[in-house]
Amino acid sequence: MLGLVAVVLSAGLGTRMGQNKGKLPWPGHENLLHRAVWAATKWADQVLVVVGPGEDHLELQSKTIHVIRNGNPERGLSSSLRVAIGAVQAATCQTLAWTLVDQPFVTPEDGASVLDHWTKRPSSIRILRPTYNGKPGHPLFIEYPLAIQLVSELHGDVGLSRIISGRDDYGTFERTIVGRPLPSFDIDKPSDYQQALRWLAWNPGMV
Repeated sequence: MLGLVAVVLSAGLGTRMGQNKGKLPWPGHENLLHRAVWAATKWADQVLVVVGPGEDHLELQSKTIHVIRNGNPERGLSSSLRVAIGAVQAATCQTLAWTLVDQPFVTPEDGASVLDHWTKRPSSIRILRPTYNGKPGHPLFIEYPLAIQLVSELHGDVGLSRIISGRDDYGTFERTIVGRPLPSFDIDKPSDYQQALRWLAWNPGMV
């Protein structure tokens, strides 16, 4: 066991979308949140799901899936990262893998590919990120002790990307994507969501 905990971040306010993005319907799954959690369970030992206040998603809870609330999502992305760090059981976690609810084209195979590269990385690499046709993507793997340190440095609506790219212990690998949408595609606004649904209509096997 690698002590690999995947964190699905789904507490954002969805300002540009006009609603909670995790609740958007998604073919083959109840919604984007269920789809993201399903994908993460295929390669992680445990899954932490960070949601907003007033949400519980009891239907997701299991021995390996744990739903936690960010009571102050208006404080930005860093607040969700802190909530996740606080919920991790240090005795059993060696690696955190961050993933986003609004990137539904990250497949279980994408996650498994990052895990494979992570297990084969040199000891000098403590952070590993895939690039999809040159674009940085997720899941983002970080050694747990380092994740604690990095998250403590963040404030407001700022994620880890802002502080990891110039580090000596940061590594990437390229994953070439052909014949399907890039896993790094974000659903941020209604037009993105409609575009994603059109792609699914053309390629129903991608759900």
